[in-house]
Amino acid sequence: MSSSRATDSMVGKQNAEVALSLVGYDDELKSAMEHVFGSTFICRTRNDAEKSERGFELD
Repeated sequence: MSSSRATDSMVGKQNAEVALSLVGYDDELKSAMEHVFGSTFICRTRNDAEKSERGFELD
C-alpha cells in the first residue's frame, strides 16, 4: 500500500495532503521538489499527524 493511501485510510483523505501537491514550482525543478517533498504529508490537525505517524516506522 502506498503511503498516501495508508495515510488516507488512517486519518481520512480530507485531513492529509501530500506536501508536493500544495507547493508550486517550475517544471525544471520537478526532480528536486519530489526529492524534498515526495514523502511529506501536511495534516489538518496535530491529532491527525500523530495518527498517521503511528502507522509508519520512522527512519
